[in-house]
Amino acid sequence: MARPWSDPSATVPRRLDLANLRVQLRLAEDVISALDDFERQWDKFVMMMGEIIRLCGEEHLTFWDPQLDELLKKVEAIRLDLASRQELVLPEFRDPLAKFIRTSVRSYSGDLWTLIGVFARDSDGTVVVPIGDDGEPTYEVSQRNFEINTDEARAEVVRRRRILTEDVRKLKVMIEEAERVWAEEHELELEKVHATKVVPLLWSRFKGSTVGRIVWWFGEEPLRKVLLGLLVAGAGVAIPPIRHGVADLIHRLLGR
Repeated sequence: MARPWSDPSATVPRRLDLANLRVQLRLAEDVISALDDFERQWDKFVMMMGEIIRLCGEEHLTFWDPQLDELLKKVEAIRLDLASRQELVLPEFRDPLAKFIRTSVRSYSGDLWTLIGVFARDSDGTVVVPIGDDGEPTYEVSQRNFEINTDEARAEVVRRRRILTEDVRKLKVMIEEAERVWAEEHELELEKVHATKVVPLLWSRFKGSTVGRIVWWFGEEPLRKVLLGLLVAGAGVAIPPIRHGVADLIHRLLGR
C-alpha cells in the first residue's frame, strides 16, 4: 500500500509541536519532583506536630506551654515553607490540608483547634473550647482528631500525584506518536530526494551500456524508418535549396 503524501511545509510546525510536548513533559516531571519535596516537608510537619501533641498528653501541658515554644517555632517554619510551595504543586486543594497550611500553630484559632483539639460548636457554628473547673479554657489536644485530619490532608497530596502521573503518561504517549509520525515523514522525504538524484543517474548509465544502446536503437527504429523515407522522397524534390535543406535536417536528426 502506498504511503500518503505529506506536505513538506508541515514538517517544521510538527517538529515545533514535538518540542512543545517535550517541554510540557519536562515541566510536569519538575512539578512531580517539587511535589516530592513538598511531601517530605509535610512528613516533617506531621512528625513534629505529633511530637508536640504527644508531649501535651503525657506531660499535661497546654499546646502553647513555654516548654514547647522552640518546637512550635520549628513547626511554624515548616508550615510557612509548605505555604510557599503550595502554589506550584497544589494549585487546587481542599480542607483539611488548606487549614493546616494557612493556619499558624503559634497562636489559638478556631481553624487550628478543629484540626488538633477537643472542641464543640455553638448554635451559630463557632468553635467552642471546653471550660475547666477553674473557669478557664482547657485547650485539650486530641491525638485522634489530629491523625484523622493529617491522613485526610495526605490524601490530597496523593490525589495530586495521581493527576500529575497521569499527565506525564499521556504526554509520553503523545511524544512517542509524534516521533513516529515525524520519522515516517522524514523517511518518505529522504526517499523522494534519493529517487530524484538516483533515477536520472541510473537512467544515464543504462543508456550508455551495451544493452541500453540496443534497447534505445530498437525503440527509435520506427522513427528512423520514417526519416529514411523522407530522405528518399526529398531526393526527388525539384528545387535544390529545399531538397538540400530537407536532407540536412534529416541527417541532423539521424545523427542524434
